[in-house]
Amino acid sequence: MFLRQKQSGFTIVELLIVIVVIAILAAISVTAYNGIQKRARNNAKISAATSIAKVVDAYTVATGTLLATNSCLPTGNSDLNADGLGDCANITDNNAPSRTENAVVNAKLLDEKITMTFPQDVVTSSNGDKFRGLLYTYGAGNRGMSGTLQPYFLYFFLEGIDEDCKSSYSVKNDTSNPDPLYWIVPGKNYGSNGGGYTVCAYTVKHPSSI
Repeated sequence: MFLRQKQSGFTIVELLIVIVVIAILAAISVTAYNGIQKRARNNAKISAATSIAKVVDAYTVATGTLLATNSCLPTGNSDLNADGLGDCANITDNNAPSRTENAVVNAKLLDEKITMTFPQDVVTSSNGDKFRGLLYTYGAGNRGMSGTLQPYFLYFFLEGIDEDCKSSYSVKNDTSNPDPLYWIVPGKNYGSNGGGYTVCAYTVKHPSSI
């Protein structure tokens, strides 16, 4: 009489458990990788914006003048609305964004041999709005910081809600003081409305503060 040999191998239940575990580990790995990539993209923007803020401040100190208001920095943004100038900020509106490069600013940068770089990857909000690049603009109301007029800002956008804009240039609004010269205060970020992205505002020098 022969003894029946016990067959080795996995049961269906064991195979299913292994598959589930592999799927969970894969999902965790993808999530972690995406998080690392997001942080890398955000950090690249923060680093570039800080460098641009220093360049803008240096230009203001050296010349006693401002570049201009409402201009995309640096040059070289894609021209989505075909007006001959690159676009930045919200680029969703039928490819006709309200913010573009400024020809006068571009000429000044070229004349001064000033070069800047800023990542051009797009930040998409939860409702589908797309934001790109960095905007140099004027904040209405003659706002200031610690009693000093400083109404010019660099605005850019990070992926994720309530991200930290990190730089010492990073500010937000605080209108609790009746004097608008104290409305600009240091801040983690300018705002995050829950739309899946964060707005950063870096304040830069005004000629009157030199």
